[in-house]
Amino acid sequence: GKKRIKLYLTFLSILLYIFTKISVNLYSGALFIERALNWSLYVSVVGILLLTALTTIGGGLTAVIYTDTLQTVIMLSGAAIVAGKSMVKIGGWNGLQEQYMAAIPNETYPDTQCGHPRSDAFVMLRDPVTGTYPGRVHLRTVPLEHLVLVC
Repeated sequence: GKKRIKLYLTFLSILLYIFTKISVNLYSGALFIERALNWSLYVSVVGILLLTALTTIGGGLTAVIYTDTLQTVIMLSGAAIVAGKSMVKIGGWNGLQEQYMAAIPNETYPDTQCGHPRSDAFVMLRDPVTGTYPGRVHLRTVPLEHLVLVC
């Protein structure tokens, strides 16, 4: 009984993970293509499936590795360009800090600091007692999350 249930739940988890991962990837990619190229969502999904199938059949795992490498270079380059342009537009690191500290929403809760930037907003390691980030809780929960993901 115990082994069969464990095997069943393992198989079910893998199956659900695969289907949800594939469906989310297909939908997000098709949504981008739909917006960028003004195609139908269904045509975009079919196009992604056909391109994936042709790449995998034509070149096998080697083609997938080369494609992933190219995508990594494109995404990192794009991120660097966007970050650079953004920093130039806002006036560099000092401009970012000034504009962030001045960013206060139009509507805030009365008699609270909710919505107002903290004075230590750009400090990575905040005080464990007075800081808003629950450092001790994080140190307890992160290993549990990793244990769940590994097992």
